[in-house]
Amino acid sequence: MNSFPAGFGRLPAPDPLDALAERLMRGAAVTGALGAAATPEDRAALLTALAARYLLAPGAVTASVVGTGRAVRAQLDALTRHVPDVTHVAVRVLDGVPVHRDLVDRLDRSGVGLCVTATAGEAVFGANLVVVTAFADPGTWPAHLPGGTLLVNASGHELPPAVTQPVDRLFVDDLALLRTACRGSRPVAADLRQVVAGERAGRTGADHVLLVELLTEEQQPGQPEEDHACRSRTTSSSSS
Repeated sequence: MNSFPAGFGRLPAPDPLDALAERLMRGAAVTGALGAAATPEDRAALLTALAARYLLAPGAVTASVVGTGRAVRAQLDALTRHVPDVTHVAVRVLDGVPVHRDLVDRLDRSGVGLCVTATAGEAVFGANLVVVTAFADPGTWPAHLPGGTLLVNASGHELPPAVTQPVDRLFVDDLALLRTACRGSRPVAADLRQVVAGERAGRTGADHVLLVELLTEEQQPGQPEEDHACRSRTTSSSSS
C-alpha cells in the first residue's frame, strides 16, 4: 500500500477574500456574504483587505493601522496575506499589547517592514493605506493625507472633520446599513459589493483620497431600518 506525505493530493484552501468577492459578484449583500463565524475583528480586517484590493491605486503599499492589539493583529494578518505589494506597515497599538512574534517573523520572511510607533501621527505619516480601528492622538495626526490615500474607518465612530476633510469620495461596506453613514453631507459613491461587481466605479483618480466606512459591525439587533433621506444622498452615477 502506497503511503503519501500528509496533505498529499489535497486542494489548497480557498482564499477567503476571493470567496467573499465571488459571493458579492453573484449578488450577495456584504452582511450576508461575510457570515457570522469569524470574530468582529476578523470581519473588519477582511473588509479592509477587500477595500484595499479594489480601491488602492496601483503601486507599492505603505500601510498604517491604529487600534488595540487584537484588531491590529487581525488587520496586519489580512493586509499582508491578501493585499498585493505591501512593503511596510506602521502601527500604533493603543493598549500596549505587543505584536505577536509569529506575525513579526512572517512579515520579516515576506520582506514587509514593521514599525511600532508611539503616536498615531507617526504611524499615519506617509502611508497610502490608513486603517483606523480606534481613533487616538488627534493632536498628532498629519495636517493632510497624501494624494491617492485610502482611509478605512473601522472604529464604529465618526472620524473628526480634520481627518476626513481631504476625502474626495466616500464608500461604505453595505448600502443596506447606510443609515449609520449619515455623517455630514458627503454623498456615498457606492458600497463594496457594487465596486467588486463593477456596477459602480471605484477609484476614478490616482490622486483622490478615498474613505471607506465599515458599518457592518455597527448594526445592532432591533436597530431601525435605514433612513431613506440619507440613502437619497447616494450618487446616481459611478462617475461622480
